[in-house]
Amino acid sequence: MRPIIYNKHKCLKSYATDIGFVDVYQYHAIFYAKEEVTITLESILSLVTIAETHYQNHSHFAFISVRKYAFCIDPTVYEVLREYKGLEAFAIVSTKEEDIETIKIEKHFFKKPMKIFPTLASAIEWTNNIILTAK
Repeated sequence: MRPIIYNKHKCLKSYATDIGFVDVYQYHAIFYAKEEVTITLESILSLVTIAETHYQNHSHFAFISVRKYAFCIDPTVYEVLREYKGLEAFAIVSTKEEDIETIKIEKHFFKKPMKIFPTLASAIEWTNNIILTAK
């Protein structure tokens, strides 16, 4: 189940996919993975389709992953995502030690700004600052 988020920015649209839930905002999309899911190149296509629908390869945006549950991700997914035009940054929300260590590896694949935050509010603030600077 997706948590209720009090975000001062208006959610434009929410989606349920096989791998989780996505809330789309003007400058960022927030992803909540389902428990025990494996994120692969094939399964990430639903997220790419959502991004194409809302950001149309020309709008600058960021992706925020809220890691409440444990899940597996194929790190080569980041190689595909980094090629997506307009995707400027990737934030992860977690306080789990394993996520803090994992992001050190994931950053090598994404090669764009990527950072972990303890709260969603701090991740949103960081991504919005990056997007506003990129414009």
